[in-house]
Amino acid sequence: MNKLLSATILSSTFFLMNHSYALTIENPTNGSAIGTWGGGWVTSIYGQTIKLTDRQYNKLDNFTFYLGTTPNSSPISFDAYIYKWDSTSNKIVGNAVFEQKNLLATTNNTNFTPITVNTENTKLESNQDYVIFLSSLDYSLNPSLYWRTGEAIDGDFVFLNASSFSDVIDDSWSFWLNYDLAYILNLSQWLSAQDTIASMQNNILGLNQLFTIQANALENSLSQKCSYFNNDNFCVSFSANYAQANNSSDIDATSGIVNVAYKINQNFYVGGSLEQIVSDVHYSDVSYRQTAPDVSVYTGWNQNDNTEGLNAHIAYRYSNGKVDIKRDQIASAEAGQGRSDLITSAWYASLGNTFNTQNKALVTPYIAVRYSDIERKAYTENLSNNVTTPLSYDDLNRKTTTAIVGVEAVTTLTPKVNISGTVGYENDLDKKFSNYSATGVDGLTPLDFNDGYKNNRLFLSTGLDYNFAKNQNIGLNISYRESAFTPSAVTSASIVYQTSF
Repeated sequence: MNKLLSATILSSTFFLMNHSYALTIENPTNGSAIGTWGGGWVTSIYGQTIKLTDRQYNKLDNFTFYLGTTPNSSPISFDAYIYKWDSTSNKIVGNAVFEQKNLLATTNNTNFTPITVNTENTKLESNQDYVIFLSSLDYSLNPSLYWRTGEAIDGDFVFLNASSFSDVIDDSWSFWLNYDLAYILNLSQWLSAQDTIASMQNNILGLNQLFTIQANALENSLSQKCSYFNNDNFCVSFSANYAQANNSSDIDATSGIVNVAYKINQNFYVGGSLEQIVSDVHYSDVSYRQTAPDVSVYTGWNQNDNTEGLNAHIAYRYSNGKVDIKRDQIASAEAGQGRSDLITSAWYASLGNTFNTQNKALVTPYIAVRYSDIERKAYTENLSNNVTTPLSYDDLNRKTTTAIVGVEAVTTLTPKVNISGTVGYENDLDKKFSNYSATGVDGLTPLDFNDGYKNNRLFLSTGLDYNFAKNQNIGLNISYRESAFTPSAVTSASIVYQTSF
């Protein structure tokens, strides 16, 4: 092997540059060169050994060496390889980690040309020795080339006078003590699909809890109405409501509700309500904040003036808020954070028949159908210095059509105190659920967002109201509703003040 030294040797430094998207390791030239390589009769194998110590950046995107030719040279052909390296025996180990054959490059015959090889996201293990090398075997028509050298760093410039590739595998290589090759390694994070899926899995419970709280608010509001009418045919109510999932204050919501209704005649009424959550709903790195009060509108009909007989009720509810989702870092998986819209809408229609049981209670058996749609819109996590590969999530929704049967009863304890109760049962007739899925890391598979689905559910409620003044009423209501998903149930309590003018 011939060696060419320039007249002036420039000082060089080992650079480690951490960018938002990658890590670049560079050993710049020291102003010297070494040769010769190729040409069919000189050294056919030149390479550089390396060892990565940063576990976060261990995906090699490409590497660069610097080659120069003699005058009047033609384009060169070569093969590129990466193998594990045994520094004790100076041999390659095992099978190729990366190989690319029949590569072409044109070099400048006066200046050194950077030869960059894309390595197709090759994963390298931390604290493992590797050798990156180019081979001119089988390319006897190549010209002889010189390589730029850099200062000696952690690793070695290694070479082999091989006549076949079996020599490359079996023989011990030689190494140069004075300096290494000049090179550039461009690396990025290797994000394991398994680790990333595990980091996504942690958010499923929080989103399930949020969906359940939203479903409970939706289902309770659709059957509610302001019904304390006076001669002016108006009714106004103010409510404070508290809902708690699975008897745990870890996931709860407190809201205020304003409900207004107008009686068009003795048989028809229309109304609407606004509900505002007082504070954010938060659980397991998932937070929800309303952007505007939830809106409900409804209308109803009674067959008779005294509310006995057939009756019908139709309602619609819509809500829109922002949900913030924080994904934890797990092993190789990056942390992530993003914001999306959470939209809830539902229709409800019921038909009942109210009858008086010996002047002791008004009992109303009824049937109903409800269509609901809870959807977290698609979003992409924020890009930052700590998040180089944000995930993009697909829409996540639950659409259900539900049949409901129930019985309501109201009885008078005293002339001013009434007690009420409801028991019901619901069954989903149709359901369309999406999985929890994202893109951004190779190998991600959709996660089951609907595990443990419960098709049949029970709900109960009881209430006590007191007519404490003319046209004024205050009541306490408690409800229990089984959920189709985790958590398994939601308990709610509300204080309601009604009046008419």
